[in-house]
Amino acid sequence: MSTLEEIMNMDQSMPYDKSARGRVVFASSPETYTNANGETKQSKSVAIADDKKAVKVVSYDPTQFNKLIEGKTIMLRNFIRRDGYIILTRTSRLFPTQEIEVPDSRVQEGKALVNPPAAPMVSLREALRSPPKTKTTVCRKVIQDEEERDILVGKSKSPTKMKTIYIQDETVDRVKVALWRNTNKNVRTGDFVKITYLTIHTYQTKYTTETSFNSTYTTSVTKVEPPTVHVTLTVISACAQDDVTELLLSDDSVRAIPSQLLMAALPQELEEVLDPESFFAERKTNLRLQLKGSEVLSVKLQ
Repeated sequence: MSTLEEIMNMDQSMPYDKSARGRVVFASSPETYTNANGETKQSKSVAIADDKKAVKVVSYDPTQFNKLIEGKTIMLRNFIRRDGYIILTRTSRLFPTQEIEVPDSRVQEGKALVNPPAAPMVSLREALRSPPKTKTTVCRKVIQDEEERDILVGKSKSPTKMKTIYIQDETVDRVKVALWRNTNKNVRTGDFVKITYLTIHTYQTKYTTETSFNSTYTTSVTKVEPPTVHVTLTVISACAQDDVTELLLSDDSVRAIPSQLLMAALPQELEEVLDPESFFAERKTNLRLQLKGSEVLSVKLQ
């Protein structure tokens, strides 16, 4: 029989056909999810612990749920160790056994694995500057989504589901996010999403070093209302197009603004004698915009 610590210190993820013992120190309610075939399934997450280690365990077999009860001590066989937690499948076996004592520190450790404290919500720029393995939460717009595909992972080259999306906020134009395995992937371009417990992934391409985000086993993805944010733009020119005025910015990008909001932001004494094109052609100007998603709520001259 192996200890939980020995199992989690293995060099690679793999099926495990020996026994491991632990006490269930925390159990969540079953969760419903949709698999890659569109089928509705259930999973249950618990934490088991011995005197030296607490481990998160996820069961995808509802027939096992009645054995994964808080306070019960069980022996596990034929399970899979992956990415810092244990997976139970239909071939896994759970054997009730004599109760073991677990220190309170391990109980708290286990609770934090299944129900972790909230990762801080930060801007994309701040998140990308986080140290490796730091978990962060972002609430941003999806600007591109790709189809889910199988990626060969680990030495065993086992196919693993992954979907790539790209998100942006007012601090970063484009960042890649890899959503792995059973993370909710029902998001599309244009959605605003809150993504929790992301970690930084840095990798080398042929020409440069790229930084992106990876989902973790605690990541959740939920659609949200677009946040209201404020941004400052430096305008160097304008092109009026009926109800919309396109502003040429100092970074050589273009931002479209409703002409009515823009005119209301100009000095009142100039409204009758200067149109936006003439006003911005004569001076470099800072504008403060209030945005909700792509909608411009207000414009102020700075």
